[in-house]
Amino acid sequence: MIEGHTVVHENAYPHPPERVWQALVDPDEMSAWLMPSKDFAPRVGQRFTMECDPFGPLRGEVLEAGPPHRLAYRWEGSFGTTTVTFTLTPTEAGTHVRMEQRGWDDPHAGDQRQFDGGWTAKLTTRLRTVLDAPPTARTGAGQSM
Repeated sequence: MIEGHTVVHENAYPHPPERVWQALVDPDEMSAWLMPSKDFAPRVGQRFTMECDPFGPLRGEVLEAGPPHRLAYRWEGSFGTTTVTFTLTPTEAGTHVRMEQRGWDDPHAGDQRQFDGGWTAKLTTRLRTVLDAPPTARTGAGQSM
């Protein structure tokens, strides 16, 4: 949903925070549910690129990496500059995830609506599919990067 200049989505997953964290930061899993990135790593200051169809390439930088509870990065692309923050909260049933993409300006309101729809599909279907699959071999089950 859109709240002013912020896109906000909240989802619950029947997986522990460590498993959800892995899906958010492992490049192979991230590419499967979000966007392809070969150079992402959950280290503050890490710069990376992603292919953001239909917006083209975007440049990113990790701003915060607190496994397994908080991840934030900046995205710069044809849609402007925004900050994406994931907050993972353990629950009895698994993990509650709050995603906020902040920094939209009025000239990019159409892009903001398009990202809102994209996040809906990515967080409700694609991320859930990745989480339900075995963790990638590179990081192993429950391991943080």
